Amino acid sequence: MFFQSWSHHHKAVEQLYPIYVSLAKTKHVLEQLLESGLYTEITLKEVEAGIAKLHRNVDELRRIARERATASPMTSTASDHSAAGAAAGDAPKASKGDLAAGALAFGPGLALVESKLQACNKDLASLRAALAAIDPALLPLHTRLIEIKHELASLLARHSPHAFSLAEVQILQDDLREIDSIRIDGKFLGKDDGAVLPGQAAVIWLLEACYDDVHELLALREAIGGDNPLRPVYERLVRIKGRLERAYTVAKWNMRMDDLVPLQIELGEIDNLRVDGNEDRDGDQAPHSTSAVTTATTTAAAAAAASAAAAVPEGQAVLHFLLHKCYRIVYKLQMAAEPVADALMPVYASLATLQRCLLELKKWRVRLAPRDLAMYQMRLAKIDDMRVDGRFYGEENGGGGGGGGAAGAAGAGQQQAQQGEVPEGQGVLHAMLDACYELLRELQSASESADDEDEIDLDDDDDDGDFDDDGYGDEDDREEDD
Repeated sequence: MFFQSWSHHHKAVEQLYPIYVSLAKTKHVLEQLLESGLYTEITLKEVEAGIAKLHRNVDELRRIARERATASPMTSTASDHSAAGAAAGDAPKASKGDLAAGALAFGPGLALVESKLQACNKDLASLRAALAAIDPALLPLHTRLIEIKHELASLLARHSPHAFSLAEVQILQDDLREIDSIRIDGKFLGKDDGAVLPGQAAVIWLLEACYDDVHELLALREAIGGDNPLRPVYERLVRIKGRLERAYTVAKWNMRMDDLVPLQIELGEIDNLRVDGNEDRDGDQAPHSTSAVTTATTTAAAAAAASAAAAVPEGQAVLHFLLHKCYRIVYKLQMAAEPVADALMPVYASLATLQRCLLELKKWRVRLAPRDLAMYQMRLAKIDDMRVDGRFYGEENGGGGGGGGAAGAAGAGQQQAQQGEVPEGQGVLHAMLDACYELLRELQSASESADDEDEIDLDDDDDDGDFDDDGYGDEDDREEDD
């Protein structure tokens, strides 16, 4: 959609569209591989073959552009000189502007496609570097774990406990145990010297992820239902787990700490239902003996009575797995969430939007006019003026705009500073503000460099029409005057 809108504005030719679509798909695949880490040497070879084919297509476009750049000035110059006569016998000479006109036969779209291709090559190099960091002795284990992860993912995609058998899960679980048995004290060691093999962090991460999927499948097979007293707790945990997984998949970068508090409270309430590590709705506990000396018969009778009175409901393993799974997702969301206070969220949102906009402008090499640069500079200056003694205190302290708003922000900020109330997230906001200033300086330098190049091209074009000593531009003009 972006390329369609962009090409409509810049009039990109149709030959670029299929190449750009292929590059966009390849870039998306590479980003998924970087995020998931589930790839092998075979996967990279397939992606590399596709990128090589796109390289050939782009090289063909460059060749066509060079041919048009060479042919365009020759044709136009010959037609201009035929009217004036060819008495001089000079060969037509191509200027910089004519060569640029031939290169622009594909419009700015060719530069866009080349930029996309460079981004794909960069991601491919990152994937190869990560794979090269794994010791050759661990590569077979790494490959096998990725195969197991894909098989487990296919079983999880069925979403039904009756769509797969326990035998399928147990076979994969046995393979995982066999790989896990190679570890010594939790580490993969070399056979010769017993040294810790490099790259095992990626292998151990895959092993733990596979175990997590196996437990997920077993939990699906042991769903709690019927008249089990733990069924409400089970259904409640399933709902919480679904909400956390959706939040982690869709909105983990926009999550705040406060958004997780209700879910943490709900998990704490479920956790408090446990008695001696087991879920027990009645909360009954086995009685403790107060007698120092008891007979074997009395002890056996008391144990039997306690066991009957405090029977542990079935489904403990499933509930423990779901509870721990929810806690792990909460921890991951806390690590991904930006620690920014609610009072500073409007400032954070403004800086995030501005930073994304400047990154896109830099990415697509957009030339900004002085008026556009001034607009971004004013926006950054407005955000910067909200700081009091180098700290942000939120927009509500400023109230409105203009000098009165700034004065109000300063007064309220100084009052909060005296009280020791500094909202959380200062480091994040200052880092984003510095990044925006740096991006704006880069865009300004790029625009100034492009303007200087345009001035040089204009000077070169003017040199072709310099006046001679007699005041005429060239011999053709003197013939017309005669």
